[in-house]
Amino acid sequence: MLDEAPLLVRHFAMAPRKRIAAPKKQRAIKGLRIQLRGLRTTRELRAMLHEAVDRLEVQGITVVRGSNLYVTPADTKGNPLNRLSGGAPLEDIIIAGPYRSAADEHGL
Repeated sequence: MLDEAPLLVRHFAMAPRKRIAAPKKQRAIKGLRIQLRGLRTTRELRAMLHEAVDRLEVQGITVVRGSNLYVTPADTKGNPLNRLSGGAPLEDIIIAGPYRSAADEHGL
C-alpha cells in the first residue's frame, strides 16, 4: 500500500515560480589613492603628507572618512626593517583623532 503522506505533484501546466531578486547592494565608493614614492626620511614623509592634504583641499575635498597609511620601515640603504634597533618588534600605530591643543580644550 502507498504511504499515507501527501504527495506533491507539479503539473506541467502550472506557471513556473518567479524568483524574487534580492535587493541590490550599494557599491562601496572607492577611496582616493595617495601614493608617496621613494626612500624618504620621516621629515620628508611629513612634508609629502602635508602636500597630499594640500592637494585634496585644492580639489575641494575638506572632509575625509577614515584613511590608512602603510609604510615600510627601512634602514638608510633601503633594506626593510621588521624590528627596532633594540630588538623589539614593530607595532601598528592607531590614532583615534587629532591632537587637541589647550586652545581647543578651552574653546579659544
